Order: sequence, then C-alpha cells, then structure tokens
Amino acid sequence: MFGAGLPRWLAGPVTQTLVVVSVLCFLEALRRELGNTPAPTKIYAGLALGDLLLLLGLQRLDLYLDWGRGFNLLLIGAIDLAVAGLALHVRKLKGGRALIIVASVFFIFALANLVRAGEVMITGHYAELRSFTWTASLGLLVNYLGGIFYCYGYWGFVLEKGRAKQETAIEQ
Repeated sequence: MFGAGLPRWLAGPVTQTLVVVSVLCFLEALRRELGNTPAPTKIYAGLALGDLLLLLGLQRLDLYLDWGRGFNLLLIGAIDLAVAGLALHVRKLKGGRALIIVASVFFIFALANLVRAGEVMITGHYAELRSFTWTASLGLLVNYLGGIFYCYGYWGFVLEKGRAKQETAIEQ
C-alpha cells in the first residue's frame, strides 16, 4: 500500500518482509494463549531483519524478482506451518473446536506458499498471483478464502473462550 512512496528497489523487499512480520503476529497471538511470557522479540526481529537484508542483497544482485520472492515464500510457508502446529497445540491444551479452522487455514497457506516456492526452484521463475498459472491461481484463491476462514475460526475461538469463562464464573 505504501510501496509507491518507497524507492522502487526498496518497495518489494520491504513489502515482502512485512508479510513475514504479519505471519509472525499470528504466531505471537497464539503463543500468548499459552501464558504471559514476554514475546521473543529478538527472534522475531532477527527473522524480519534477516529476511529484509537477504532480499535487499538479492535485489542488488538482480535476483530478487524470482529467487528472493521464492525464498520469502519458503520462510512464510515455514512460519505458516508453525502457526498451524501452535493452533493445534493451543486447542489441545485449552479446547476450542474453532482452532481446527485456524490450523487448517494456516496449513493450507503453508502448502500453497511451499508449492509456489517449489515452482520458483524448479522453473527459476516467480509467478505473480495475477499471472494465472495454476500455482498463482491456487495462491490467490487460498489467500482470499483463507483470510475469511481464519477470521471465522479465530472469532469462534474467542467466543468459545468467553463462553468458558462465563461458565466458570457461574459455577463459582
């Protein structure tokens, strides 16, 4: 959205790094369900900064458009898998059927991102979501529908948590 305000060489890497940061925010939201320990900000910052520096380096070598974005999809896919696993772990500890939706969405996100990254490794070319290749079309569909289902799943989890607190308060 603000990429137009950045120099062209910086806009892509910054935008891609912000996607990594947004997925880390999902991970952190679920991690906080397990306790009040401080966020591992050094790890998160290291991943984001490392991603940005790698993307900028690949940009400098004229490899960003394909290989940099493919690497970024690998990183996002790995974090998506971590979010899916953590959602299932939180569900196991705290209950809540809605977290199955959240875990499923992030597993599908991971699968789509890893398939798209694999396409870059095989073909050496990154397919834009608007390019109508089968992997780009899959990515576009997953991104749109996944966002909707994630919202329903997480809202459902919040409602289930609230209901459980009310039941506990009534019992006491």
